[in-house]
Amino acid sequence: MEMQLQSETTSDLVKALVSATAEIKTAKRDAENPFFKSKYADLPTVVEACKGALLKNNLVVTQSTTIINAQTTLVTTLHHSSGQWIRGYYPVTAVKPDPQGIGSAMTYARRYALAALVGIVSDDDDDGETAMGRNGGFSRRAEFDEEPVRIPNETPSKSPQNPPDGSIDWRGVAIHFGKQKGVALGTLSPKSLSWWIREWTPQPYKGKTSPQDELLRSALDQAALEVEESLSGQDA
Repeated sequence: MEMQLQSETTSDLVKALVSATAEIKTAKRDAENPFFKSKYADLPTVVEACKGALLKNNLVVTQSTTIINAQTTLVTTLHHSSGQWIRGYYPVTAVKPDPQGIGSAMTYARRYALAALVGIVSDDDDDGETAMGRNGGFSRRAEFDEEPVRIPNETPSKSPQNPPDGSIDWRGVAIHFGKQKGVALGTLSPKSLSWWIREWTPQPYKGKTSPQDELLRSALDQAALEVEESLSGQDA
């Protein structure tokens, strides 16, 4: 399947999106996350933050699923009344292949895909600064200034075995670069893990993402989904 990202022209859509961006609200973090002892913006809050601004400017978002390379994939498309569109693809992998796990994974994917496509941010979005222990700017591949905070007595094996359903044993996946090279995700403190989940994205080189980057991002997504599953009753 060819992954098309936009219509032939997008000039009218971009003009409308520029106008809508000025009116898109900040998504308030009013849902509780007991794992990280913090708050987050749930799916209804993210939708509410942009719905009015998009409709006012003849824009609407649709979300559907398809199968790409044997992987369930969320397709999020921003449509303009002119017929122009842009879209993004988000692989959906459930921690557990049951209805609750699949529903949680889909909710998580819908929330992040929508926010990324239309540019929604959360209030008090300083998780990266807090985890890094500084107030200056940072890149998405920035390193912590301090040594990683590890959870004692939780050292995973160097070669973790993935579950038979194909999901990733994220706790055993290690960071492969920077000051935290070799540190397994399962040994990070909740605050440090939260930063990696929210802020780190692979940096393609010559249009290609390295296998190590893909594995780390997949592991981080699995960690987030495991938390999301515990919160599915609040966010579904």
